[in-house]
Amino acid sequence: MAGPPPSPSPWLHALVANVQDAIVLLDANGQVTYESPSACEILGIPPDDVLGAFGIGRIHPDERDAVIQSFERTIAVPGSVARATYRFERADGSWRHLEALAKNLLDDPDLRGVLITFRDVTERIQALEAAERAARSRDQFVARMGNELRTPLGEIIGWAQQAASHGSPIVDSLERISATASQLLRLIDEALELAAVQDGRLDLEATRIDLRSVVAEAAERVERLASQRDVVLHLPPPQADESVALADHARLRQVLVNLLSNAIRFNRYGGEVVIGWETMATQQVRLSVSDTGPGMPPAMLDRVFDRFERLGMTEAGMEGSGLGLAFANRIVELMNGTMSVENHPGRGATFRIDLPAA
Repeated sequence: MAGPPPSPSPWLHALVANVQDAIVLLDANGQVTYESPSACEILGIPPDDVLGAFGIGRIHPDERDAVIQSFERTIAVPGSVARATYRFERADGSWRHLEALAKNLLDDPDLRGVLITFRDVTERIQALEAAERAARSRDQFVARMGNELRTPLGEIIGWAQQAASHGSPIVDSLERISATASQLLRLIDEALELAAVQDGRLDLEATRIDLRSVVAEAAERVERLASQRDVVLHLPPPQADESVALADHARLRQVLVNLLSNAIRFNRYGGEVVIGWETMATQQVRLSVSDTGPGMPPAMLDRVFDRFERLGMTEAGMEGSGLGLAFANRIVELMNGTMSVENHPGRGATFRIDLPAA
């Protein structure tokens, strides 16, 4: 009967101590008879815990059976080799991806065991997963952009064909073509601007911003739209202590125009939009835009800041690219702020912007 494997020589200890890949020797029962110093470091387990059991219970449940079956197949055939990648729970509770190579050396008189070398490949797998998510996001962006561009382009072609066939007054057709082309141009500009924001190529200049002044400017820009839909804008009355934020004036105004435009479009006719601000105890100032519309479907809340999420514009027959909120949210983040939404089904919604106080 074969005895236990011989103890590694001092030169072997010195060799494996400087190898980044972990080395573990198992007997036919799966008991650890030797582990390299790097094995303890990768597994996050003291040597006393590694010796005796290779931690089958620490392998992720979704992959545990496959690893056990692979080990059983390996010990059944002398000289066989098996590879596996699986998640392993460290002593601190974190999960790491391990890539292991096992070779059956039970017939080797010097080792008499299954030699396993493994390494931590968590960062590599996470990078691959991130790349896959980015690729899916890119594909979705291209698909949705294509759909968004096709609608106004189709309208332009349709009105142009009607004008050519004299099926409608030429002036009316040209006006509609111009309006639709302008919508298409806004969509392209928004897409390019969003790409610049995502790539960090948008210049921002943080200065002290009086919130009353920037809100008044934004409200002035949406007055015509509010009048068309008979929506009343409410600003806070003059206060002795006005809030001041640290932000980019032009970009903050752009974000507010977007929020106000949405609050008007998604409001009921004759509704109201309330704009407010306050200084928070957290050294931040909070801007809020509330409307009296129908609110948003609860299922839409998780997607409200996604690109091309139009909050029901298509169903409501309203034009819009669906880039605005994604762009606004990213702008606020670049100004070291956060944007959130509170939904009141049947009673409207409130969008909030928290920015550093100046």
